[in-house]
Amino acid sequence: MRRDGPPRSLTEAGFRKRKDGSFVMRRAELPFVVRIDAEGRMSFRDQQLKVGHPMVEKIRTAVRNAKDPANAPPIDAKSLIESLSQTIGSLSPMVYVKLPRLDDLIRKGSGQEINTHLKLIFLEGTAELRHRMARTHAEERLNARLDALDKELQTLWYRSGLPAAQRREALFQLWDDCIEAPPRGSAKVSDEQELERLRQSIAAKARKEIIQFIRRHVGQGTEDGYSAEELQRLNARRGSRERFTPYPSKAAPTPPPPP
Repeated sequence: MRRDGPPRSLTEAGFRKRKDGSFVMRRAELPFVVRIDAEGRMSFRDQQLKVGHPMVEKIRTAVRNAKDPANAPPIDAKSLIESLSQTIGSLSPMVYVKLPRLDDLIRKGSGQEINTHLKLIFLEGTAELRHRMARTHAEERLNARLDALDKELQTLWYRSGLPAAQRREALFQLWDDCIEAPPRGSAKVSDEQELERLRQSIAAKARKEIIQFIRRHVGQGTEDGYSAEELQRLNARRGSRERFTPYPSKAAPTPPPPP
């Protein structure tokens, strides 16, 4: 039973899922194979018409003429179009869809993209599904990176063999490399920038985890901890808007109660 409305998944739209997470559509009535990779990017591979097809020779002639117009015999455009129309009219609807349009023949002859009208339909019709697919893939990949962060920090601090100063520098650099959300008051991001918002959210969690690691393992006032002068130097060259403050600021002592 066919469902009304747009497809809810790429499988429902007629794509076949592959082991690598990509989706493919290969159908006899299409002049190309459609592939969507795991990150939602769509690509096309044009297919050749079968030998013996009644349009093959006419198409070959048109392509040859487009490639070498100087040596091509004069073409009566009107009669050619009439001939193509008569041949197309005698074909089944399925075969008709596979035939390139006359402007596509000229594009192919000059090495340009063909079947652009059909490809645009696929791009626009699957945009929402591909965007959802890209977000899911990015979220899984970024969360996996976040899950592995503590082990990476442990390895850097305890098993890298570097001097403490270089290890502190590396921890700062990891923190500074995390992307930041735009400042408040910025224009509302579009749907196309939703992935960037996701990256910013994961990066904020990564920064928080780095700071927590420093407070647990690189204690303030210890031999391996950051000094005030070192923090001042690192902040002077940071690329982030936010200041690098791995240690909580010391609260002013509470004055004694009046006698």
